[in-house]
Order: sequence, then structure tokens, then C-alpha cells
Amino acid sequence: METAKFKAGTVRGVIIEKQKILLVIEKHEGNWETPGGRINEGETVINDALKREILEETGYESEVLELLDFNIKQFPNKDMLFNALYRCKLTKKIAEPEGGTDMKWFSKSKIKKILEEDKFDDHDKKVFEMFIKGKL
Repeated sequence: METAKFKAGTVRGVIIEKQKILLVIEKHEGNWETPGGRINEGETVINDALKREILEETGYESEVLELLDFNIKQFPNKDMLFNALYRCKLTKKIAEPEGGTDMKWFSKSKIKKILEEDKFDDHDKKVFEMFIKGKL
């Protein structure tokens, strides 16, 4: 019997302050999204990957507050991908975002517009819907 293997994992951080959500855009990709990305080989999920991704994309150190969602997707070839979503807060600005990345705070009305225009990455749809409904 062939066993499934984790091919990759991603982590994302949901950062909300003053009823606005922080999103980043990597100009080569074109969509606003929650900060985060791929877990590199040998990294821990929270202390290495998530904090590194938030720092690279925002220039801020961060604190992880709670796990919001975790899911596993299995592909027909048996490879699996896991995605972890955490509520975080920014703690200290120590650098500028990496080149090609910008960040912006969005209100609920602007997030509704992003959803209406279908200009988002699939991994954030659930986050955006929860944010609009006040569940975050």
C-alpha cells in the first residue's frame, strides 16, 4: 500500500487592528493576500516559517496568538499539502518589506470589493468572509 507524503506546507498570518486587516501584495503575483508563504525544509511552522514570512513581507516582528484554521489537501498522486492559518499581531518594525512587496490595511468594505471583483487567492477567501462577518 502506497502512503501519502507531505509535499509542502504553507502558513499565513491574520493581522487585524482597529477593525482593519493587513494584506500584502507581491507585485509579480498581483493579488492582495494575508502575509505568509511556504515552509522551507527544516523550519518550524511558527517560530521559523510564519515569523520569517511576516517579517519579509511587512518588515515587522510578530507574535503568534492562536491557530485559526488547519487543513490538508490530498492530490490524486497521493502528495499532500497542509495549510495553517494563525492570528498574529505585529510587535516591532525592524526593516522595510522585501523588494517587490507592499502592504496595506483594508476595511470590511474594501474586502467586500475584493471578493466581488474576484481578485484574491483561494487560501484567503475563508479569511475574508470571516472578517466581513466579524468572526475574527
